[in-house]
Amino acid sequence: MLKGGNALLARVPEARTARDVDLLGRVEDLDDAQRELELLVSEDLGDHFTFALSRTKDQGRGDAQPYLVGRRLVFDTPLGTKKRGPISVDLVVGTQPIGQIRSRKPQDILGLSKLPNAVYQLHPIEDHIADKVCAMLESHAGGMPSSREKDLVDLVIMALVDDEWAIEAGSLRQALRIESRRRKLDLPDRLVAPSSWGSGYASQVKQTAVQGFATVEAAMGLMRDFLDPVMAGVAAGRWDPRSRRWG
Repeated sequence: MLKGGNALLARVPEARTARDVDLLGRVEDLDDAQRELELLVSEDLGDHFTFALSRTKDQGRGDAQPYLVGRRLVFDTPLGTKKRGPISVDLVVGTQPIGQIRSRKPQDILGLSKLPNAVYQLHPIEDHIADKVCAMLESHAGGMPSSREKDLVDLVIMALVDDEWAIEAGSLRQALRIESRRRKLDLPDRLVAPSSWGSGYASQVKQTAVQGFATVEAAMGLMRDFLDPVMAGVAAGRWDPRSRRWG
Protein backbone atom coordinates (compact mmCIF):
# COMPACT_ATOMS: atom_id res chain seq x y z
CA MET A 1 0.00 0.00 0.00
CA LEU A 2 1.42 3.37 -1.06
CA LYS A 3 1.93 5.96 1.68
CA GLY A 4 3.54 9.35 2.05
CA GLY A 5 4.36 11.94 -0.57
CA ASN A 6 3.91 9.67 -3.57
CA ALA A 7 0.45 8.67 -2.36
CA LEU A 8 -0.46 12.36 -2.33
CA LEU A 9 1.06 12.85 -5.80
CA ALA A 10 -1.03 9.94 -7.07
CA ARG A 11 -4.09 11.92 -5.99
CA VAL A 12 -2.80 15.43 -6.72
CA PRO A 13 -0.09 15.74 -9.40
CA GLU A 14 0.56 19.35 -8.34
CA ALA A 15 1.59 18.31 -4.81
CA ARG A 16 5.15 18.40 -3.50
CA THR A 17 7.61 16.14 -5.25
CA ALA A 18 8.72 13.10 -3.27
CA ARG A 19 12.01 11.26 -3.62
CA ASP A 20 11.41 8.03 -1.73
CA VAL A 21 8.63 5.49 -2.10
CA ASP A 22 6.83 4.77 1.20
CA LEU A 23 5.06 1.42 1.43
CA LEU A 24 3.01 -0.21 4.19
CA GLY A 25 3.16 -4.01 4.15
CA ARG A 26 -0.08 -5.93 4.60
CA VAL A 27 1.73 -8.60 6.62
CA GLU A 28 3.07 -8.30 10.16
CA ASP A 29 6.60 -9.60 9.55
CA LEU A 30 9.09 -7.25 7.90
CA ASP A 31 11.07 -10.05 6.25
CA ASP A 32 7.87 -11.45 4.74
CA ALA A 33 6.96 -8.00 3.45
CA GLN A 34 10.39 -7.61 1.84
CA ARG A 35 10.13 -11.01 0.15
CA GLU A 36 6.71 -10.09 -1.21
CA LEU A 37 8.02 -6.78 -2.54
CA GLU A 38 11.04 -8.41 -4.20
CA LEU A 39 8.74 -10.90 -5.88
CA LEU A 40 6.51 -8.13 -7.18
CA VAL A 41 9.34 -6.01 -8.61
CA SER A 42 10.84 -9.04 -10.35
CA GLU A 43 7.80 -9.35 -12.62
CA ASP A 44 8.63 -8.58 -16.25
CA LEU A 45 6.28 -5.89 -17.57
CA GLY A 46 7.94 -5.70 -20.96
CA ASP A 47 9.29 -2.19 -20.30
CA HIS A 48 12.98 -3.24 -20.24
CA PHE A 49 13.36 -2.01 -16.66
CA THR A 50 14.78 -4.28 -14.00
CA PHE A 51 14.97 -3.66 -10.27
CA ALA A 52 17.96 -5.15 -8.49
CA LEU A 53 18.10 -4.87 -4.72
CA SER A 54 21.52 -3.42 -3.90
CA ARG A 55 21.34 -2.72 -0.16
CA THR A 56 19.04 -2.57 2.84
CA LYS A 57 19.10 -0.78 6.16
CA ASP A 58 16.88 -1.61 9.11
CA GLN A 59 15.35 1.54 10.56
CA GLY A 60 13.89 -0.09 13.64
CA ARG A 61 11.06 1.57 15.45
CA GLY A 62 11.04 5.28 14.70
CA ASP A 63 10.64 7.94 17.34
CA ALA A 64 7.61 9.36 15.56
CA GLN A 65 5.77 6.09 14.95
CA PRO A 66 7.24 3.51 17.36
CA TYR A 67 4.49 1.01 16.55
CA LEU A 68 5.95 0.62 13.04
CA VAL A 69 9.05 -1.38 12.12
CA GLY A 70 10.83 -0.14 9.02
CA ARG A 71 13.51 -1.01 6.51
CA ARG A 72 14.98 1.03 3.67
CA LEU A 73 15.56 -0.91 0.46
CA VAL A 74 17.59 0.59 -2.38
CA PHE A 75 17.08 -0.81 -5.87
CA ASP A 76 19.37 -0.23 -8.83
CA THR A 77 17.30 0.32 -11.97
CA PRO A 78 19.19 -0.52 -15.16
CA LEU A 79 17.32 0.15 -18.40
CA GLY A 80 18.84 -2.21 -20.92
CA THR A 81 22.57 -1.48 -20.80
CA LYS A 82 22.15 1.96 -19.22
CA LYS A 83 22.13 2.72 -15.52
CA ARG A 84 19.39 4.85 -14.07
CA GLY A 85 19.25 6.41 -10.65
CA PRO A 86 18.58 4.16 -7.67
CA ILE A 87 15.13 4.01 -6.12
CA SER A 88 14.77 4.09 -2.33
CA VAL A 89 11.81 2.34 -0.77
CA ASP A 90 10.89 2.80 2.89
CA LEU A 91 8.94 -0.32 3.83
CA VAL A 92 7.08 -0.50 7.15
CA VAL A 93 4.87 -3.03 8.89
CA GLY A 94 3.16 -3.10 12.25
CA THR A 95 -0.32 -1.67 11.91
CA GLN A 96 -3.18 -1.32 9.50
CA PRO A 97 -4.99 1.91 8.61
CA ILE A 98 -8.22 3.15 10.14
CA GLY A 99 -9.86 4.57 7.01
CA GLN A 100 -11.01 2.87 3.86
CA ILE A 101 -8.26 1.62 1.55
CA ARG A 102 -8.89 2.92 -1.96
CA SER A 103 -7.65 1.61 -5.27
CA ARG A 104 -7.31 4.06 -8.12
CA LYS A 105 -5.28 4.92 -11.16
CA PRO A 106 -2.67 7.53 -10.28
CA GLN A 107 -3.21 11.07 -11.50
CA ASP A 108 0.51 11.59 -12.15
CA ILE A 109 0.97 8.92 -14.84
CA LEU A 110 3.20 9.65 -17.82
CA GLY A 111 0.49 8.93 -20.37
CA LEU A 112 2.64 6.85 -22.71
CA SER A 113 0.54 4.46 -24.80
CA LYS A 114 3.05 1.60 -24.62
CA LEU A 115 3.70 1.94 -20.90
CA PRO A 116 1.26 -0.09 -18.79
CA ASN A 117 -0.19 1.71 -15.78
CA ALA A 118 -1.17 -0.10 -12.62
CA VAL A 119 -3.90 0.71 -10.15
CA TYR A 120 -2.47 1.88 -6.82
CA GLN A 121 -3.67 0.89 -3.38
CA LEU A 122 -3.51 4.17 -1.49
CA HIS A 123 -3.16 4.78 2.21
CA PRO A 124 -6.52 6.17 3.40
CA ILE A 125 -6.70 9.93 3.33
CA GLU A 126 -7.94 10.08 6.95
CA ASP A 127 -4.84 8.21 8.13
CA HIS A 128 -2.62 10.41 5.98
CA ILE A 129 -4.09 13.55 7.57
CA ALA A 130 -3.79 12.10 11.09
CA ASP A 131 -0.13 11.25 10.46
CA LYS A 132 0.59 14.83 9.34
CA VAL A 133 -1.28 16.42 12.25
CA CYS A 134 0.43 14.29 14.88
CA ALA A 135 3.84 14.93 13.32
CA MET A 136 3.16 18.66 13.73
CA LEU A 137 2.16 18.20 17.37
CA GLU A 138 5.19 16.18 18.45
CA SER A 139 8.11 17.58 20.41
CA HIS A 140 11.60 16.19 20.05
CA ALA A 141 14.80 16.04 22.11
CA GLY A 142 15.08 18.96 24.48
CA GLY A 143 11.46 19.94 23.89
CA MET A 144 12.17 21.17 20.37
CA PRO A 145 9.01 21.54 18.27
CA SER A 146 8.52 19.80 14.96
CA SER A 147 10.45 21.25 12.03
CA ARG A 148 8.33 19.50 9.40
CA GLU A 149 6.82 22.58 7.77
CA LYS A 150 6.18 20.47 4.68
CA ASP A 151 3.43 18.66 6.62
CA LEU A 152 1.41 21.87 6.75
CA VAL A 153 1.82 22.23 2.97
CA ASP A 154 0.40 18.73 2.51
CA LEU A 155 -2.53 19.46 4.82
CA VAL A 156 -3.40 22.56 2.80
CA ILE A 157 -3.38 20.51 -0.40
CA MET A 158 -5.60 17.83 1.12
CA ALA A 159 -8.06 20.46 2.33
CA LEU A 160 -8.33 22.20 -1.04
CA VAL A 161 -8.52 19.38 -3.57
CA ASP A 162 -11.98 18.68 -4.95
CA ASP A 163 -11.74 14.93 -5.31
CA GLU A 164 -13.81 11.84 -4.59
CA TRP A 165 -12.06 11.44 -1.26
CA ALA A 166 -15.22 12.38 0.64
CA ILE A 167 -13.44 13.02 3.93
CA GLU A 168 -15.84 12.12 6.73
CA ALA A 169 -15.59 14.02 10.01
CA GLY A 170 -16.23 10.92 12.12
CA SER A 171 -13.62 8.80 10.34
CA LEU A 172 -11.05 11.59 10.51
CA ARG A 173 -11.72 12.15 14.21
CA GLN A 174 -11.24 8.42 14.87
CA ALA A 175 -7.98 8.36 12.89
CA LEU A 176 -6.70 11.40 14.82
CA ARG A 177 -7.58 9.86 18.17
CA ILE A 178 -5.97 6.51 17.38
CA GLU A 179 -2.82 8.00 15.83
CA SER A 180 -2.32 10.40 18.76
CA ARG A 181 -2.81 7.52 21.22
CA ARG A 182 -0.27 5.39 19.35
CA ARG A 183 2.27 8.23 19.60
CA LYS A 184 1.39 8.93 23.25
CA LEU A 185 0.18 12.44 22.43
CA ASP A 186 -2.64 14.42 23.98
CA LEU A 187 -4.86 15.50 21.08
CA PRO A 188 -5.69 19.19 21.55
CA ASP A 189 -8.92 20.89 20.50
CA ARG A 190 -7.17 22.88 17.79
CA LEU A 191 -4.03 22.79 15.68
CA VAL A 192 -1.25 25.27 16.44
CA ALA A 193 1.86 25.66 14.29
CA PRO A 194 5.23 26.20 16.00
CA SER A 195 6.08 29.90 16.23
CA SER A 196 9.38 29.31 14.42
CA TRP A 197 7.66 28.20 11.22
CA GLY A 198 7.54 30.49 8.21
CA SER A 199 10.34 30.41 5.66
CA GLY A 200 10.35 26.63 5.30
CA TYR A 201 6.64 26.54 4.61
CA ALA A 202 6.87 29.41 2.13
CA SER A 203 9.65 27.65 0.24
CA GLN A 204 7.83 24.31 0.13
CA VAL A 205 4.44 25.68 -0.91
CA LYS A 206 6.04 27.37 -3.94
CA GLN A 207 6.73 23.87 -5.31
CA THR A 208 3.00 23.20 -5.57
CA ALA A 209 0.03 24.66 -7.44
CA VAL A 210 -1.48 26.03 -4.21
CA GLN A 211 -2.57 29.66 -4.51
CA GLY A 212 -3.74 32.01 -1.78
CA PHE A 213 -1.97 30.23 1.07
CA ALA A 214 1.61 31.43 0.71
CA THR A 215 2.16 31.99 4.44
CA VAL A 216 1.81 29.92 7.58
CA GLU A 217 -0.80 32.40 8.84
CA ALA A 218 -2.97 31.86 5.76
CA ALA A 219 -2.54 28.10 6.00
CA MET A 220 -3.53 28.03 9.66
CA GLY A 221 -6.62 30.07 8.81
CA LEU A 222 -7.66 27.22 6.54
CA MET A 223 -6.83 24.67 9.25
CA ARG A 224 -9.19 26.49 11.61
CA ASP A 225 -12.04 25.51 9.29
CA PHE A 226 -10.69 22.13 8.18
CA LEU A 227 -9.19 20.52 11.28
CA ASP A 228 -10.12 22.47 14.41
CA PRO A 229 -13.83 21.45 14.32
CA VAL A 230 -12.82 17.80 13.95
CA MET A 231 -10.26 17.97 16.74
CA ALA A 232 -12.82 19.68 18.98
CA GLY A 233 -15.41 17.00 18.18
CA VAL A 234 -18.00 19.40 16.75
CA ALA A 235 -17.67 18.67 13.01
CA ALA A 236 -20.18 16.40 11.28
CA GLY A 237 -20.75 15.18 7.76
CA ARG A 238 -18.31 15.57 4.89
CA TRP A 239 -15.72 18.21 4.13
CA ASP A 240 -16.58 20.44 1.17
CA PRO A 241 -13.36 21.90 -0.30
CA ARG A 242 -15.32 24.49 -2.28
CA SER A 243 -17.19 26.08 0.60
CA ARG A 244 -14.48 24.99 3.05
CA ARG A 245 -17.07 23.83 5.53
CA TRP A 246 -18.21 20.61 7.14
CA GLY A 247 -21.77 19.51 6.63
